[in-house]
Amino acid sequence: MTILVAGSAAHLDLVCRGDRVPGPSEFASLFPGPGADGRWQQGGAAMTIALAVCRTGGSAKLWHPVPRNGRGETDLDALLQEGVDLAPCPAYGGGPVRSVVVYTPDTRLGWSAPPADVPHVTQADMLVGIDLVIIAPVWGHWSDAILEMARGAGVPAALVGFAPPEALAHDWAFAVLDKDQATNVPRLNARELVVTDGARGATVTVDGTTTQLPPCPAEAVDATGAGDNFAAVYLARRLAGDTPSAAGEKAARWASRTIEAWGSRPPREHYADLLGDLTDHA
Repeated sequence: MTILVAGSAAHLDLVCRGDRVPGPSEFASLFPGPGADGRWQQGGAAMTIALAVCRTGGSAKLWHPVPRNGRGETDLDALLQEGVDLAPCPAYGGGPVRSVVVYTPDTRLGWSAPPADVPHVTQADMLVGIDLVIIAPVWGHWSDAILEMARGAGVPAALVGFAPPEALAHDWAFAVLDKDQATNVPRLNARELVVTDGARGATVTVDGTTTQLPPCPAEAVDATGAGDNFAAVYLARRLAGDTPSAAGEKAARWASRTIEAWGSRPPREHYADLLGDLTDHA
């Protein structure tokens, strides 16, 4: 089973933890960590999803704008080494797109440079051999173009991590959203809807029947990318034949391990003891 993951967002994240949201003309305190030291983490929802699919035994192609400048900064070679097929990725002039994320005890704040401007999608053959298309943030003209290609080719689609009004115009085989996102699109047409709720676990609704997916305990360090990693493993395991409950259990374990390190794409060895359990029968 091969998944095409499509998205256009930041390539690099500066992730910080603060003690509070400062008022006007004041500074709050940053806790020690990569962001406070000015160290950028590898990010990008679509890239994170494609990597997790490959790490857990699946096959993934990536459609995501990549910079001609700063390729080393975005560490695209690391994605290639772990099996992500980058052939569909369009290149653009300029450097990586960056985002800043600040977590406080009460909220999460985020800013991003605008997504890369890319030409219209023209790779007519990129859906050959594809079993599922995943659309990850941020929505753009490319989203409708790829979904139209998928519909014409009879390839089902999944929505992950972001549900703009435009998503209501499409039919989805799967949608994996957090609780707030799902609330914003109650009329989303998804045959299988997974709604995550942080440490409280998730629910999956299929044909009107909702099942609780229990959480997996974790010593949380950084929640960046937790939802993307959860969605990647859940969808890969569903395509591999797992039941929703079995796929949810494996996805929760993977996501809980992710948040025990900084960034959305911790090194492969961070998951070493999970790889065998999650890749068998893949």
